[in-house]
Amino acid sequence: MEGYSKDQEASQPAYPPQSGYAPQPGYGQPPSDQAYPPAGYGYSNQPTQPPPNYGQTIPASTAGVHVTTVTQASPPNYLGLALFVTFCCFWPTGICAIVKATEVNNALNRGDHAGAQAASDSARKLSYISIGCGIASIVISVVFIIIYYVVVAASISSSY
Repeated sequence: MEGYSKDQEASQPAYPPQSGYAPQPGYGQPPSDQAYPPAGYGYSNQPTQPPPNYGQTIPASTAGVHVTTVTQASPPNYLGLALFVTFCCFWPTGICAIVKATEVNNALNRGDHAGAQAASDSARKLSYISIGCGIASIVISVVFIIIYYVVVAASISSSY
């Protein structure tokens, strides 16, 4: 500022605060040693808990019309069972069960609840078929081993 000395500039009054606005913190105040804003700064009025009816179905009535939202439970995908039967029981139907189990999540993402339920039922059915085939193959193997040893033991004992 031309024509003013440094003492005159320092003695100049600050602008008056505008009406309707709170003064901004930090302007015209000495700097503080505090690195973070004081407690209660910012989001102090935010709720810490969800609203009391959060996640509940509440019927709404407007002029005699009742609207009720229905939340459908998503069907299980049986992916864990499908992986188990693929590696431990019977892999051909186990692979088909894995394919159906992944179709459950894809159908749910599309919003096709009926398709997801059908794929879930197919995955469960194919997994149970794999378990049945695995158990049957173990039983058949044990029977063949017993028959083989009985026949071999009989032939060995009869040759002496």
